Amino acid sequence: MKLSVILPTYDNQEISIVHAREVMNSTRVPDEIIVVNDGGSPDLLDKLKGLDFRCRFIYARIEQDIPWNYPGACNLGVFLSRGEILAFEDNDNIPSRNYYEQALEYLEK
Repeated sequence: MKLSVILPTYDNQEISIVHAREVMNSTRVPDEIIVVNDGGSPDLLDKLKGLDFRCRFIYARIEQDIPWNYPGACNLGVFLSRGEILAFEDNDNIPSRNYYEQALEYLEK
């Protein structure tokens, strides 16, 4: 099963970088990570480029700062994804190291 992790973010760059790094350190690395910058500072992409992505990495930025656009950021992530299984992550909630592995095992059963 192809796993896509969608990470909508808004101007909390440091935690977004930590989150993306920890996703890459999980026991089941996703097939792709999609970071959707929802109207936040455009320099997030430059900071994310410093990470060692071992999967497909997609970055999108919504330029217009629309209040409460979280669903729109999620929808854009879905549109850009190629995965059969989608995991939506709030950027301030870092999953445990084996979260994706356990979730996929559960879904396969």
